[in-house]
Amino acid sequence: MFKRVLIPVDIAHTEKAAEMVEAAKRVANDETQFVIASIIHSVPALAELSVPQEYFDMAEEEARKTLTVIAKENGLDAKIELRVGQPANDILTMQKELDIDLVIIGSHKPGLQDYFLGSTASRVVRHAQCPVLVMR
Repeated sequence: MFKRVLIPVDIAHTEKAAEMVEAAKRVANDETQFVIASIIHSVPALAELSVPQEYFDMAEEEARKTLTVIAKENGLDAKIELRVGQPANDILTMQKELDIDLVIIGSHKPGLQDYFLGSTASRVVRHAQCPVLVMR
C-alpha cells in the first residue's frame, strides 16, 4: 500500500473532498500518513499591496478550518498543509518535499481556459513523480 497520501482540496469546491478521503482510506493501511492540503492562489505583488493583510490572514484561517473539518467529519487523522501560490506547482512541490507516494485530486468539468492552459489536475497527472488518482 501507500506510505504517504496527499489529498489537495480546492476550498472553493469541497464537494469532492469526502469522496477523495474515502478513496484514500481504501488504499491505505495502518501506517499510511495522510496530508490534506490547499493552495490559496497567489495574487500579483501590485494587487497584494492594495489589499489589507487581514484579508489574507482570514482566507488562510478559513482554509485551515475547512481542511480540519473535512478531516474530522471523515474520520481521518491527517496533517494539514496550507500554502500560497499556484496550485499545480505547489502540489507537485509538496509531492516531492513530503515524499508523497500517491496524490488523490479532484477534477471539475473543464472550461475553455482549461483546454488552453490545462487544469490543475491534468498538470499534476503529467508531472507528478508518483501515481495520481483523479476523482471526477
